Amino acid sequence: MLVRLDRRIRHLVPTRGWDTLSFPMSLYRTEYRAIGVEPILFDQDWTGYSGKLLREAHRHDPHAYRSLTLYSTLFDADGELSNGLPDTKAAEQYLHEFPSGPFALEAHFAIGALNSDLFQTLRLWSTPELLDYKLACYKDLRTKEPLSKQRERVRDVAISHFRVLVRLRPDVTQFTEGLENLLKRREGGWYYCAD
Repeated sequence: MLVRLDRRIRHLVPTRGWDTLSFPMSLYRTEYRAIGVEPILFDQDWTGYSGKLLREAHRHDPHAYRSLTLYSTLFDADGELSNGLPDTKAAEQYLHEFPSGPFALEAHFAIGALNSDLFQTLRLWSTPELLDYKLACYKDLRTKEPLSKQRERVRDVAISHFRVLVRLRPDVTQFTEGLENLLKRREGGWYYCAD
């Protein structure tokens, strides 16, 4: 039941930035928070869906509808609308179990976008006063390997996932521009831990 409701809500209320925003705040009621529909963090004119019902379904039975519910493990308690980092190990697990699953695109995006952000963050590592909140957000992802080596590694990971995204959805500008920025080593937009 929760999974079916989740699917219906996803058709009405977007969860991803590349979806068309279709549920304005003028239609919103505070009671909708109970099912995970709430204002979007950086665009208060629109609402989004946090995936709350999918998380509850997974918590109740992690084996039922697993190709759908496992996706919910990528996010913290605030869900898909969170400004925090997704769990890339959970995304990798999702892709391992369901390489063509209903949330494979989103799992590739989580891995690619986080590594793209980390690539940009590592560039700033030697000048922490420039972006100290970003460094704080990504500090647990800094490894002991040389900075230049880690930057290249995370860039390669980001590129591989953005290539999949572009192959699956060439119509999404966010994917094509993200890949182009990575290939040209240009700064792009931030996906997580935004200010």
